[in-house]
Amino acid sequence: MLLLAAAWLCIIGGLVQTGSVFLQANPEEYRCKNYIDETFPNQSDYSSGAFASTLTSCKKWNIDWETECSESVTLEDYEKCFEQKDLANSADCSVCSGLSSVLSPQLL
Repeated sequence: MLLLAAAWLCIIGGLVQTGSVFLQANPEEYRCKNYIDETFPNQSDYSSGAFASTLTSCKKWNIDWETECSESVTLEDYEKCFEQKDLANSADCSVCSGLSSVLSPQLL
């Protein structure tokens, strides 16, 4: 009987511990690193380079930036090119590969 009571307390304690972890967890916002982040490492941050990453579960546009926006020089030029050519609706997307290709506002 004592063993059964001890086991029951362990189960309840485990549920309380697990429940507290789940209740305090919140999903982290993230996006894939993209061509803009690599081309302008000192100018782009999480929000300024976000246009080159998707907001869907894909997270990364498959855009050949050098071909599509060949005359772009600055970060703003690339963003204008992206909007003018409507690349968000013409390009396909893919998932990030590996943790080194992920950006999070908490990591910056």
